[in-house]
Amino acid sequence: MSLLVQDIVKMAVKQMEAADVPDAKHDAEMLYCWLMHVQPDKFFMEWANTADDRTCDQYFALVDRRSAREPLQYIIGTQEFMGYTMKTSPHVLIPRFDTEPVVEKAVGLLEGQKAPAVLDLCCGSGAIGIAVAKMTDAKVTAADLSEDAVALTKENAASNSAALAVLQGDLFEAVGKKKYDMVISNPPYIESDVIPTLMPEVRNYEPHEALDGGADGLDFYRRIIADAPDHIKDDGLLVLEIGDDQAEAVTQLIADIERFDPAEVGRDLAGHDRIITAVMLGKKTLKARAKKRAAEEKQRAKEEAAAAKQRAKEEAAQAKQDAIDAKAKAKQDAIDAKAKAKQDAIDAKQRAKDEAAQAKQDAIDAKAKAKQDAIDAKAKAKQDAIDAKAKAKQDAIDAKNKAAEEKQRAKEEAAAARQAAKDEKKNK
Repeated sequence: MSLLVQDIVKMAVKQMEAADVPDAKHDAEMLYCWLMHVQPDKFFMEWANTADDRTCDQYFALVDRRSAREPLQYIIGTQEFMGYTMKTSPHVLIPRFDTEPVVEKAVGLLEGQKAPAVLDLCCGSGAIGIAVAKMTDAKVTAADLSEDAVALTKENAASNSAALAVLQGDLFEAVGKKKYDMVISNPPYIESDVIPTLMPEVRNYEPHEALDGGADGLDFYRRIIADAPDHIKDDGLLVLEIGDDQAEAVTQLIADIERFDPAEVGRDLAGHDRIITAVMLGKKTLKARAKKRAAEEKQRAKEEAAAAKQRAKEEAAQAKQDAIDAKAKAKQDAIDAKAKAKQDAIDAKQRAKDEAAQAKQDAIDAKAKAKQDAIDAKAKAKQDAIDAKAKAKQDAIDAKNKAAEEKQRAKEEAAAARQAAKDEKKNK
């Protein structure tokens, strides 16, 4: 059963979206255009056409590959770069749009130079070298360790009518002792531990040897920067693509070998750090800088010697002053110790005097207290005798009064008894 093109493309979009394919609509359309040899800008004209069973089978076979996250560029076999069509291979890294600003920077730096010699190191598909060769008057050499990369670069150079010398070898070993006006490179720079975290299109399909920059991602930069001075002409240029977090580390590597002017950092279209450029110092410049550095070191040594001499002088003066101060302090300490001993003796004598006076006063106070205690005891005894006499007198009075009361009560009781007897007798 035949379907409309719009139907199969919508089905493809749905399938690829379910597989988390980025920009599924774009890829679904591109796969159809590639299969049917339709220019992308003419695709809208196919929308209402009918796709026969054979076309549907072929199309969905491609969609299945893309849904498995195989890169679109490997499926259709090409990638556009700087306006040029580059063939792709699963054995070679796919050219990235992020690299185009690197080429633009290189082309700008080469402007006005007559037939400059340029080396594209780690050339991969040859995209950088081909674009530079097509956009400038440069004589470009491309080099890579990979046989597949060398073969693909030659194929792309031929298909784009670019005059490139293509060599195979490990970095600069491929070119022997030859020197260039510019060395440009997009080497592997992904940290080894990061590769398994990349999107499936990259980690599962692109060659890891074209991605892996070692534990910190800087292995290739170290080798390239260390050997570059032997392969760049005086005042020539080193241009490197970098990861967006590597600018500081790579510029420091360049600064450490002291053969380049301070490196400059450029950004890609997304505003990320992406390009490092550095100018190779010429022999005259190096000689002048070495002379200047020697003069500066001589001046610095002179200043340090003068400073050391001044420090020694100041230290001697300080030592002398310290000795004077120590002597003065010792003398003062002795005076203070003598004065203290004298004062201690005076204080001890005064304490003894005070203690004797206090003992005498204590004796006087004790005698006075004993005398007073005797007076108080005598007075108390006298008062006790008076109190006892007064009490005895009072007791006698009380006893007499009590006896009188008892006598009166007995008299009254006897009178009452007589009256009672009288009354009784009368009643009878």
